[in-house]
Order: sequence, then C-alpha cells, then structure tokens
Amino acid sequence: MTADATEAVILYGTEQPPAPVQRFQRGPLSFDLEAGKLRYIRLAGIEVLRSIAFVVRGPGWESPAPRISDLEARDGADALEIRYKACYETAGGQIEIAAHIRAPVAGGLTFQAEARPLTDFTTARTSFCILHPAAVAGGPLSVTRPDESVETARFPDTISAHQPFMNIRALTHEAAPGLKVTVRMEGDIWEMEDQRNWTDASFKTYGRPRDIPWPYTIAKGETVVQRTVLSFAGEAPGGARAGGVSGGPRRETVEIALGAAAIGELPRLALAVSPEEAPYALAAAGRLSAAPAQLIGWYEHGAHGLGELEAYAALAREMGAPVGLELVLPCKSAPAAELAEIAGLLRRAGLAPASITPIQAPMTKWVLKPPEEFGLPGFAELYGAARKAFPGIAIGAGVTSNFTELNIDRPSLAEADYVTHAPPG
Repeated sequence: MTADATEAVILYGTEQPPAPVQRFQRGPLSFDLEAGKLRYIRLAGIEVLRSIAFVVRGPGWESPAPRISDLEARDGADALEIRYKACYETAGGQIEIAAHIRAPVAGGLTFQAEARPLTDFTTARTSFCILHPAAVAGGPLSVTRPDESVETARFPDTISAHQPFMNIRALTHEAAPGLKVTVRMEGDIWEMEDQRNWTDASFKTYGRPRDIPWPYTIAKGETVVQRTVLSFAGEAPGGARAGGVSGGPRRETVEIALGAAAIGELPRLALAVSPEEAPYALAAAGRLSAAPAQLIGWYEHGAHGLGELEAYAALAREMGAPVGLELVLPCKSAPAAELAEIAGLLRRAGLAPASITPIQAPMTKWVLKPPEEFGLPGFAELYGAARKAFPGIAIGAGVTSNFTELNIDRPSLAEADYVTHAPPG
C-alpha cells in the first residue's frame, strides 16, 4: 500500500466503495438489500438462502454495477413491498430492470424482475441467480423438474466439477430440523453449479444453461420476465412458525475472544516473474530477495528461448532463490522430444530449476475439458516424459488457470510431486 492511497482504497481495496446495505424484516423473515440483490435471507435468524439476485452480465461475463433508481419500500398491513429500477450499461448495450419484491403477511417472498433493453443488448447471462450457502453441502435436497416430477437427491459433499443438477423448476432443502425451504424459479431453464470451484461458499442456481451458446442478444423492445418464489413449511427452532409474522429481530452482537493459539508454519512465498519483467526484477534483485523463498518463471517453448532462460538464471543468482519453471509446450511434436530440447537449453543457460510444471499450450486457457478431447498428449504421458527429461527435479501437476479447470481435468498424480493451480480471479 502506497503512502498516498486514498481512504477508499485503504478501506475497500478499490476506489469504488461498496453499495449501501438496507435491512428489512417482516415477522421472522429478514434480509439485506444491496445493489438490488437480496442477501442473507433468514427465518427466525436461520440463514435459508445466501442470495436471490437478478444479475446482468456483459458479453464477456463482465459484472457492471447497477444504477438504482425509484427505490420504494412500503411495509403495509398485508405485505412488505419493495420496488426499484436498475439500469446497466456494458459493451453489449443498455438494459433496465424493473424489480418487485413482496413478502406477504402470510409468509414467504416473491421477487419478480422485468428486463427491458434500451438498445439491442448482448449478454452472457441476464437472469436470476439463487445462492444456497455452502453449509448445505452433503445435505438432502428435493429437485422439482419442469414437469413437476420430484427427485430426491443430495447437495454435493466434495466439490462437484460439473453441474450437479440441471433442468430445475424448484429446490427444497431443510434449513434446520423441522424447517423446509422451497425456492421456485419461473421464466427460464435452470441449473446449478458448485460455486466452491471459484472459492465462493455457495451453490448457485442460474437461468440459461451453460451449454446454450453465449453471448446472446435480447432485442430492443423485447421484455424478459422472470420470477423467484421462496416459501417455507414447518417450524423454525425457537417456535417461529414458517408462515407467521411473529419473531424477534436478528441478533446483531458479535463476540470476539482473543487467546493464544499455535498457528503452525506459514506457507512459503514465491515471486512470479514473466520473461518481460525479468530485466526489471534483476535491477531490483537486492530488494526482492528479502521476500520470496522461490522464483517462479514462465517459459513458452518456441516463443521463448535461450535468452529468457539466461535471464532467469541471472535473476536466481542475484536473489539467491531457487527457481520453479512453468514449461509451456506447443505440442507440435511428442512431449519427450520437446522436453529434451528444453533440457538442453537449460544446461546451456546454466539454470538448474528446483521444480518444473509442464503444461500443454492450449491448456493454459480456461477450456473446461481434458487435453485428450483436443487431440493433445494426456497429463500422464506429459508428466512421465518430464520425469525422464528432468531426473531428480520435482515435477508439478495441474493447470495454470483456476481450480475449476483443475477439478474438471483431474490430471494424473502418479508421476507428480505437487499439485498447482492459479487463483480464481
């Protein structure tokens, strides 16, 4: 953090402050309204859903902030009603959402959204997204299909690489003993993904299946109408009836107790340096050597050559740090042949890496398919060839994109010493 950082950056990490949060309660039902999203939906203090939100994404999955207007909230004798408009502008055009949220005195909640493009609007997703908290993992679930048939299932316990449920109309789970929660989605085809793949603590149910091509265009003059209906059955612990209006306010006090505890050994740090950054890093090697325990280099065989490897060798000497190399193979010939060429270049450069992570060039992107589906050498063949080309050097298995790719590809670990992936974003 620089000395001249603004207060917003110090507090929030960005110049954009968070959206204001408004809290609403109707009997035992409570929720937060933040930038048009319902968050932390609770019944008698028990979280039943993490979020209900009508989300708008740009053509490349951009997440624009909405401009909220005409926000009105009325707590009448028969229902709590909230209305607002949200305008979004992306590279795909402009669209306005008219939202109506209603929590009747009889219980439950309805959230309806009408999306009206102000121009032709190209989007990767414009739809409701419903988040179940990760605490439901492994728990029972009833899945209602569009034909109203019901399937008994369970939320994934381990992180699901693929959509655990598709073709959904409604989902029912038990938020607490005796309290069943049903969320029903209307206006699209719905499916679920395990958000833990992206380190988000939730399961997301969303409209427009991923297998349908995107981006797509909603024409100016067209109106997209969707509705989410939340209902309860049974009693929450403490006696609050699911359909009633009684119930105390959510507890706001948070108690923090400080004590002595052993935290173990912190993970080692590493400094990732691209070939383009190597000359600048070399000039600052004295200062950089105070932090990292390892230097991570990126080498694309064919695009890079002896000069890049020599730069890494010089930087490693100046910093006194071991080097881990991510080796990107073009896969124009057999892995053994390309790795042998790289081994020869490393000897000429005077660089003896402590670890190597080989990766097929097309797999450096987010592809969500194993390499064999692209006609590429599989992970087992790649790691076996690396083991022969670099005896005595630690071989890493994994991907240079995110955990989701790793979870789907499931690289072979038989010839690997460690597993790696990049953070989700």
